[in-house]
Amino acid sequence: MVYAAGGRAPFGQDSAPLVMHRVLNLEPDLGPLDGALRDLVSACLAKDPRRRPSARHLLDRLLDLPAAPAFCPLPPPAPPVSGEQTIVPPPLKEPGTGLTRRRALGALGAVLAMTAGSGGLMLANRPDGPPDLPGLEGGLVPDPGGPVELTSYTDSAVGHAYVADRRSGAFERTRYWLAVVSPKRRYVAAVPTMPENTRHLNVLDRDTRREQTVDLGRRFMAPQWAPGGGRLLVTLLDEEDLTRATGFAIITVDGDRHRITPVPVNEPTVGWLRWRLYPGAFAWDRQGKGVVAASLEGNWPDKRLTRYDLTGRPLASLPPTGPNVGTPYSPDGRHLAVQHELAESDGGSVRIYDPKGGLVRQLDLPAARLAGWYDATHVIVYTFSGDTGQTRVVGIDGTPGRVLITNGGKPQIWNLTPYFSPRIA
Repeated sequence: MVYAAGGRAPFGQDSAPLVMHRVLNLEPDLGPLDGALRDLVSACLAKDPRRRPSARHLLDRLLDLPAAPAFCPLPPPAPPVSGEQTIVPPPLKEPGTGLTRRRALGALGAVLAMTAGSGGLMLANRPDGPPDLPGLEGGLVPDPGGPVELTSYTDSAVGHAYVADRRSGAFERTRYWLAVVSPKRRYVAAVPTMPENTRHLNVLDRDTRREQTVDLGRRFMAPQWAPGGGRLLVTLLDEEDLTRATGFAIITVDGDRHRITPVPVNEPTVGWLRWRLYPGAFAWDRQGKGVVAASLEGNWPDKRLTRYDLTGRPLASLPPTGPNVGTPYSPDGRHLAVQHELAESDGGSVRIYDPKGGLVRQLDLPAARLAGWYDATHVIVYTFSGDTGQTRVVGIDGTPGRVLITNGGKPQIWNLTPYFSPRIA
């Protein structure tokens, strides 16, 4: 409404960090708005939520209904009281000069649109308490003592990423398809659409509220932060065949600066015909000193993991295990977990191996999809059966553990893509 009246937004319309700074710290520029309409808009944009009018009183004033008692400045803080408190806007200054019903309804729509929430990467806080998971008919099961915590997730059914606020833990929807939080929570790497359909990503520095665009110049997938943070790994794709990777890139992030190091790989070969094993998605090894990737050739259970150094040179290839999902190595490096069979509605399995490729255990769960490691002896899997989906902990010995996420509304196997980070003490 402010923009429609004066041709400029109340907090500017340049970069998202600057706009958010003004929203939090400066008064709005209301331009040519005056009279009753200016008073109403000013009340709606008050920094303190207790100064803002309720929706009912806002509608009453816009429709010229009898006004409630005049709005007064906020009194000094008082002891908490039970019940609800309603703050109303100031009365119209002159009888007979009220808004028409048509103008009032239009103004109401504009005010509500302004307060509907942003679609960017800047995230608002919510009241304290266990956060729900927007987009899902379920929620996050509290696990205050757990070694990991959910920091973002993608609702794949609608293609929106949600990120947890650093202070409140509440999840807010972003305008991105995928968002991954760094281990120390400072940076968020966000992709505007499915990664293989774009050539750039955005990195938000939450300390400075600055956002930078990283142009990779080619299609990519699977962004993943290094264990220590500060470095982002992405898989570079063949422009002619997006099912194959040609290498990886390491993006080193330092505040509002970044450096891209593209690394082509030398594909390992097998057999006397020297059949090339083209890699799939790359992932960091346990210490962030190298990367691993599964070959794309062969049947699903026949895929093998190959370790590479950071120059792209193959170091070792394990016997056929299965494709990696995220970081396959356990936190102590004594086991690795892979998606042995594709998760379908009637089945799916996760296999646990030792570092040399020896099978330790196969976890046969209903539509099991591997989501990563919980601790050194437990993995996180997403399963669904009937009308119920769960993200839960399972021991490498097959013992079911605690449920981390419930999802009862749309439990299709690819509906939820969760991203967990090590808990910060």
